[in-house]
Amino acid sequence: MIFKQIFLFLLLVFLSIQKAYPQFKTSFEINNNDIKVVWFQANQVSKIKIKTHKSAYFKFNSSAESTYKTELYFYYRIQNDSLIIKSIYPKALEFGDNKMTSMQSFSVSVTFDLPQQSQLIIESDLASVEGQGEFEYFQLNTKSGHCNLKAFVGHADINTFNGNIKINTKRADIKAFSQNGMIKIDSFYSKKNQINLKSVNGNIIVRQME
Repeated sequence: MIFKQIFLFLLLVFLSIQKAYPQFKTSFEINNNDIKVVWFQANQVSKIKIKTHKSAYFKFNSSAESTYKTELYFYYRIQNDSLIIKSIYPKALEFGDNKMTSMQSFSVSVTFDLPQQSQLIIESDLASVEGQGEFEYFQLNTKSGHCNLKAFVGHADINTFNGNIKINTKRADIKAFSQNGMIKIDSFYSKKNQINLKSVNGNIIVRQME
């Protein structure tokens, strides 16, 4: 009888933990040679990892950890040569809302693989972006997230508010401005790609890729 009570107690504890910290995953894959531009409206997404490849597919995976895991999902559609992805969530799930977020763990991360020479535009309130690859054009606008591109080739416009910007690249003409942060930029002899970097409070570091 005692062992049965212990087993029931442990089972209830396990179920309560699962209820308090669930994880919700969504994914999709698209094979479409006509898609040239990706617009990603990634509000309430805390981390995004991007990588390009030589194939024609777009592969998207997300995971969310929250008491309200099923309240956030991603909607996408194809319009002409563009793939449009948008995070959908109730207003009450916004960070800073004391009603639902102050007493819970809330984290949404995304991994996104896309073809080389794509154009990728990310708009977010807080996402930090990590990535590598060859792009025709990459644009990021984020308020509190960082940007770390370990091996990046292509044109880019990157704007952060509180986040640092760090890029390893080559053949780049760099224009950088930070209102309150530090700027360190290597010299580039070949300046094929235009990269514009702006931050209010973040540091900007650009290194020449081997």
